[in-house]
Amino acid sequence: MTRTDERENKIRSIILSVGCICAALGVPLWAVLIVMDIGPVIPSHFYVAFHAAIELFSVVVAACIFIVGWHMLDVSRPRASVLLACGFLAVAMFDAAHLLSSQGMPDFITANSLQKSNLFWLFARVTAVAALLVYVLSPRQVLTSSRPSRYRYLTVTLILIVMVGGLTLFYPRILPSLFAVDTGFTVFGILMELLVVALMLTALLVTWNRTRQKMVQRQPSLMLSVLLMAIGESFFLVNGYGQELNAVVGHVYKALAFIYLYRAVFMDSVRLPVDRLLEAHRAVKSYARQNDELLAHAPDAIVGVNQRGQIVFINHQLEEMFGYHRNELVGAPVEMLLPISTRERHTQLREGYQLSPVGRPMSTTKGLAGRHKDGREIPVDIALGSHEAENGTQVTAFIRDVSDRQRMENEMRHRATHDVLTGLPNRALMQDRLDLAMIHARRYHGGCALLMVDLDNFKEVNDGWGHSMGDRVLVMAAKRITRALREGDSVARFGGDEFVVLVTGRQAPEAVKAIADKIMTPLKNAFIIGPQQFHISASIGIACFPQHAQDAETLLSNADIAMYRAKLMGRSAVCMFDESMGLHQQESQKLRTWLNEAMLERQMQLYYQPQYSVSDGAIVGFEALLRWHHPDLGWISPDVFIPVAEASGLIMPLTDWVLETAAEQIRIWSDLGLPTRISVNVSALHFRQHNVLLATVRKIVQSHGIQPNLLGLEITETALMDESDMVVSTLRQLVALGVHMSIDDFGTGYSSLASLQLFPLHTLKIDGSFMHDLHDNTRSAALVSGLINLAKSLDLEVMAECVETAEQLEILRLSRCDVIQGWLMNPALTGAECTVLLAGTHDVEKLSGD
Repeated sequence: MTRTDERENKIRSIILSVGCICAALGVPLWAVLIVMDIGPVIPSHFYVAFHAAIELFSVVVAACIFIVGWHMLDVSRPRASVLLACGFLAVAMFDAAHLLSSQGMPDFITANSLQKSNLFWLFARVTAVAALLVYVLSPRQVLTSSRPSRYRYLTVTLILIVMVGGLTLFYPRILPSLFAVDTGFTVFGILMELLVVALMLTALLVTWNRTRQKMVQRQPSLMLSVLLMAIGESFFLVNGYGQELNAVVGHVYKALAFIYLYRAVFMDSVRLPVDRLLEAHRAVKSYARQNDELLAHAPDAIVGVNQRGQIVFINHQLEEMFGYHRNELVGAPVEMLLPISTRERHTQLREGYQLSPVGRPMSTTKGLAGRHKDGREIPVDIALGSHEAENGTQVTAFIRDVSDRQRMENEMRHRATHDVLTGLPNRALMQDRLDLAMIHARRYHGGCALLMVDLDNFKEVNDGWGHSMGDRVLVMAAKRITRALREGDSVARFGGDEFVVLVTGRQAPEAVKAIADKIMTPLKNAFIIGPQQFHISASIGIACFPQHAQDAETLLSNADIAMYRAKLMGRSAVCMFDESMGLHQQESQKLRTWLNEAMLERQMQLYYQPQYSVSDGAIVGFEALLRWHHPDLGWISPDVFIPVAEASGLIMPLTDWVLETAAEQIRIWSDLGLPTRISVNVSALHFRQHNVLLATVRKIVQSHGIQPNLLGLEITETALMDESDMVVSTLRQLVALGVHMSIDDFGTGYSSLASLQLFPLHTLKIDGSFMHDLHDNTRSAALVSGLINLAKSLDLEVMAECVETAEQLEILRLSRCDVIQGWLMNPALTGAECTVLLAGTHDVEKLSGD
């Protein structure tokens, strides 16, 4: 509230207080005048002047009430206010006639008389009270048509004034006498006065009741006016001559009543509309200020376009995005923000849109572009909204620069189809290329060949010099293989030290072997990295289409078999597949047999790798890792037996055993007061069998009596996108059960960030391949940071695996990664070792930053 408002409220309170005091004094003053016989208080020769002054004042106030009510600002024009105005026009005229007809005044048209003067007084009082009753009974009835209704009421009022005035002037004896000089008011006069007072009190009660029922707004000035008018009229009931104190007080109260009535009409007809206008003006200013704030701080560029396609407003973000100054754009056609090639088409689309505008959200239309002032194109996403303005439909466009998002998506798409380390195509992309090559070969009776290239003795580099040095050797090997290829051939890295070369076109076996020899030659040369030299070679297996296989999977398998035969031949050799090479399949079959025996003989062991909170170093969970120790062969890598288990279907009972064992460990830790979550990897096969996984998890949770949120399930990105409807249904039921869900190896598959919103997940695990060159490759660091930010925008916890260096940890910490896992903290541990770790401390010094 402003100082002006406070001052006006104070003045309003004072005025109302004065009126209340006058009203309170009226009753005892009236009683005193009845009991006491007070003689004249004003000499007779001055009474005419007093009466004329007080009546003239009342006439002026009544006329002001008419003027204000007639020229009110409220566009809705309440009928009651107009009727009150017309009524008080009649009151002003009758009071003026009463004044001019009073004793001591010159004759007014006809000879003045006491009866003539009193009749004008009576009609003025009756008209006043009738107008007040109409006003309080229908305060907000709206005129059907402003000007005709007003003048209709005014015409009727003037006709009534002329009729009543004519009767009073020329036929004053039409009504009984109201006042006798010797005895005062006659019986008829007293009845008329009582009727007027009763009607005024009725108007007062009606006003109070409608205010109490909130049918009209509270109007204290109006209520005071009616009360003072009733009190004033009651003073005339005290017998006596006009110059006595009762008449003087009655006239004063009448004048006060008119003043408060004028104030009520002024507040209703002038002040309230003005206040509403001021309030609306403040609201408009506030809205404009909020609109300016929104435009200034909106993350997107915003532009408003009128019906003619001209820019009417922009925000600062649009100036920065397109390089124009505000003065260059406002009034210009919006097409200047578009590439030249699309402007004509956009004009047609814009005109069509403005004829039937419909809101359009972001990401509705792909491939949109804007044009910077310097001529370069900007990839954008645009949302549209519209509203009706004075000059037609105005369209508001919200423009988002998606350059960074496109780069991120392109980078992720590239990573989904390319090896992170070498930049070569990965297995998925090579599979696509091989399928296309085989289709082309069938159509044109051609052929193709696959070369499986596996580096010899590469394990010694990793073991002796570390993975970082091994990665550098792999990058150099990939470049050497690429340079050795013919135009049209391609190479992919399948993982580890294994590469696959696709040779297109039908080739004789000798020609394919010559290509293999050309690849072999540079690989035999020393790999010089700083002061170190590494001598490695390669074993290459060859399988040709259509000679050796009719489908891509078999062709790959046969090339792999030939590569293993090359290794058996003493390494650094090239081997062409033939039908006798069934060793690989036999080995796989043996492995399946051993795997069955291992499950029966409990050769499997479950290890647990701790997962640490980056913020405080506390252990937040473990990942269950399956290990197999064969009594004759020793430790067999999961990379070897897991694919065999998935291919044979043994992964189902194997996973059930892992879930049971993990639940037992959770129960043990819970009983020790160390409740900690264990996450188990689940294959896509579980999700293809509807409700089987859900039933298994529910049974295990109930049978072991563990909290469901202490059991986590991890599903790979590829499995997540496979049979997505069934996956979503199963995931939702598991989450409803309370199980913690994570997406594993994120960034290696084809999922989009938008598709992640469909799945009820808690944690996103960044694939370990992102960690290899994180500390010395700014692009990798930026991509990991982007993945983390985008995951957090989906309200997902972010976990990084395979963290092996302090540099990687620091980058992840700065990127706001939540949880990490890797050899930097702990290798996989037995359950007993983890119990000791949990019981001793939950944090790791490496996470403290010291």
